[in-house]
Amino acid sequence: AAFERRRSELVDALGEEDFNELLDVFFTDAAKMLRDLGEALQGGETAHIDRMLHSIKGAADNVGFDGVAIQAQALRGTVLARDDIAALADQVEQLKALVA
Repeated sequence: AAFERRRSELVDALGEEDFNELLDVFFTDAAKMLRDLGEALQGGETAHIDRMLHSIKGAADNVGFDGVAIQAQALRGTVLARDDIAALADQVEQLKALVA
C-alpha cells in the first residue's frame, strides 16, 4: 500500500525510467550499507551503526518501503546483533524480488 502510493507519486514526478533507476540505487546502496553495518558491528562502532541505520531508514522511506524503515528505526539505540542485520537484509532482498 505505502510502496504503491509512493511509487505512483515518484513515477508522476520522475517518470517510470528514473523511478526504476531510483529503486536500483536503493537496492545497491542498501546492500552496501548492510555489509558495512556488519563490519561496524564487529568493530563496535556504535555511532557509525546508528548513522547507517538512519540512512537505511531514510532511503527506505523515500521509496515507500515502510517495513524496512520501521525495522531500521527500531534497531537504532538497541544492542545490535548479526541476526538483526540478517533480518533487515532478508527484508530488503524480499522487496527486491517483489518489485523486480
